[in-house]
Amino acid sequence: MIALSHMLTAAQRQFGRAKQYYLTVTLSLALTLSLVFSVFSILDVAYLQPLPYGEADELYYVEGTLNYQQQIVVGTNTQNLLTLQQQQNIFSDLAIYFSWSEYKLLDSPERPDVPVMLASHNLFEVLQLKPVLGRFFNVDETMGNKQPSAILSYQAWQQHFAADPSIIGKSVQLNQRRFTIIGVTPDNLVLPQRSDVAQAIWLPLDMDEQLDPKSFGGYGSAIKALGRLQTGVTPELASERLGEQMLAAAKLNTPELVKEYELSGRLQDFTAAMRGDSGKLIVMLVGGVSLLTLMALINLGNLQLARAVGRVQTVAISYAFGATRKQLFKDIFRHNGLLIGLASLFALLLTSFAFNMIGYLGEELLPRLDALSLNANMLLFAVLVTLVIAFVFSWIELKAIDESQLQSCLQASGKGTGKQLSKGVSHGLIGLQLLFAVLTLVASSQVLMASLNEALRQNHIISKDLWSMVVNYGAISDKEARVNLQRAVSEHLRAQSGVVSVSRASDTRVPDTFNIGPIYNEMGDNIANGRVTVMDDNQLPLFGMQIQGRFFSREDLQLEYKPVIINQRLAAKFDGDAIGQKVMKHDKVPMEIVGVVSNTDFPGSASYEADELFIPGNYSGYRVDTLVIKVKEDHAGFNQALMYAQLLKLDPRLDIMLLKSVDEHFANISRNQRFSAWLAGGISLVSLIMVLAGINGMISYMVRMRRYELGVRLAMGASQKLLLRSQLFELAKPMATAALFGFSISYFVIGYSRTQVDWRFALYWPELISSLALLLVFAVIVSFIPIWRILKTDPIKALRNE
Repeated sequence: MIALSHMLTAAQRQFGRAKQYYLTVTLSLALTLSLVFSVFSILDVAYLQPLPYGEADELYYVEGTLNYQQQIVVGTNTQNLLTLQQQQNIFSDLAIYFSWSEYKLLDSPERPDVPVMLASHNLFEVLQLKPVLGRFFNVDETMGNKQPSAILSYQAWQQHFAADPSIIGKSVQLNQRRFTIIGVTPDNLVLPQRSDVAQAIWLPLDMDEQLDPKSFGGYGSAIKALGRLQTGVTPELASERLGEQMLAAAKLNTPELVKEYELSGRLQDFTAAMRGDSGKLIVMLVGGVSLLTLMALINLGNLQLARAVGRVQTVAISYAFGATRKQLFKDIFRHNGLLIGLASLFALLLTSFAFNMIGYLGEELLPRLDALSLNANMLLFAVLVTLVIAFVFSWIELKAIDESQLQSCLQASGKGTGKQLSKGVSHGLIGLQLLFAVLTLVASSQVLMASLNEALRQNHIISKDLWSMVVNYGAISDKEARVNLQRAVSEHLRAQSGVVSVSRASDTRVPDTFNIGPIYNEMGDNIANGRVTVMDDNQLPLFGMQIQGRFFSREDLQLEYKPVIINQRLAAKFDGDAIGQKVMKHDKVPMEIVGVVSNTDFPGSASYEADELFIPGNYSGYRVDTLVIKVKEDHAGFNQALMYAQLLKLDPRLDIMLLKSVDEHFANISRNQRFSAWLAGGISLVSLIMVLAGINGMISYMVRMRRYELGVRLAMGASQKLLLRSQLFELAKPMATAALFGFSISYFVIGYSRTQVDWRFALYWPELISSLALLLVFAVIVSFIPIWRILKTDPIKALRNE
């Protein structure tokens, strides 16, 4: 206890003598290492941690594909997969799963949205999983039995049911139906292209509210299968047979679509499917963080040199009393290990806080982010990084001092600093720091501008004071009753204080699920795959869309043969003026085009920017309907819980699936771009601060070592102004060389990218040049300060004392 007290007292005394050094090193390393640890954690879950399934290397991922005009689109039909299950020459076992309808957990007062997955009874058997509690699906839940069973994911069990150990046999209400809980899955389940599996509730394959697997005639991107190959069947042979059998199944189950699309199947190794395209992104993250870490270590290494100069007297006394170089290295290494260990602990703390943000922002780009944690791999990596950095810093600190020269100087006059870095090495370190800074700023400035430009791109509609509300009428079986209730809901909203108008449509302007279908011209030629929306006469004017021709009228809603409006993207696919021509959907009923509206852009999700066909129509009794509500400027907005309570008074079977402002809806789809912009800006700022601190530290070291030389030159008649100018001019050479070299490398990479189709990106030259100019200006300023300080402390007086 006494020893610990002495240690803490000594540490406090040492910190008081060098606050700036300790704070700079700790904070700089904590920020840098938090980025390093975050990227390592992503790499760990994607490539190092094994998948939580038995014999995962034998699992294969199956999905359907549609080739339309040489563009491959992912889409699978449940009937085709059911047909494939009956084949005996590819898979020893094949399991089907999908998600379709939206579900709310009505047992909870908050009525949270929960992801619900539908699966064939053999899915967990194919995955070779064992339940934490209860059992998985078996023959009781076979397709066609309509068995109301439910399996909770581990996280759903923890979050919504407080990990109740007696949960088996109890019921759970999803929307208006109740299911009996039969089991709980292990934690951290993962499936390709899904980020919500670990929180999902599982139902039998035939228990969805909308999609009947035996009769579904469409193709969905959320319909998948998993299988294990038969003995002797190679992946190449299985892939060939899969394509043939999926096409044969499509001809049997969806013959009309086979005429429009080239249908096939895709087989992927499960692990490769899990990683997807994340490998390129992870390589970019590792490269960027490695560069930033190298810059930080070079800059902090310069601080170590400055610290070595400040500790010359202490080291000299240690040598004088017989300390060996090995003993000194141990002392320095112990000190640096504690300091960097403290920074690593702070970094681990920051990393743990960042996991939720990483999961939220990267869920669509990176796999298995829900498994991020401070696990054994992470802790071992943190210890290794701490020891390596402590060793490097200790070596730098001891290398800067020459034992024999220091002792001779000490014996001669009590003065001296031992070995100094040569001017060439010092200038080289300054240039190297500036070179890395130039490369980082060039890359980050381009990412920053590209992300900002995409995030701030105009959507070309008026979204201010508009709200979207999706109402679920699925619990009401009678269509006429649904229509009457929809009318009552609309009237109730119109009567609300602050509501200007209410319009309805079959979908929100920003679609939660993007469904497209074939569109034909009047000759029957398939001209596009487009988005079809049915709406009333007030919808398009409410969004402030510009139109050629006319908007819908109230009378259009009642017509048997409806006029239609298309967007400019679709209009461009017609010969001549599209207005007056006819267009058809899959039912091949001709509809006259009466207007062409401006395109809607979707910043952050350009894939939504499709050809669009708008059809006039009232609500006809579908399961869900979308209402767009225009409110006054001073309206406080809507609260979903309060609005739900109001709807319950109209009918307790009603439900709200979504209620948010249109602005918020658009902001959600551009969040990744905004995060990229913040990240690029943060990296730019951190790298700028670090390189400036490093340059300042190196120049401080250089001028302190040359203090007596400056005193001699002043004593011989040189002015302070002349010395200041000469020192700055001398430093300008390595800086200008590094900046020019860095710009040359960047220009070469940019030039090479112009020859690669996949590398094409927009260039922002004004921002690039401005950022480099700003870097050089700040570099000159931080170079000026230490030289000016030394000259102001009167080097001649220091020379006289010597």
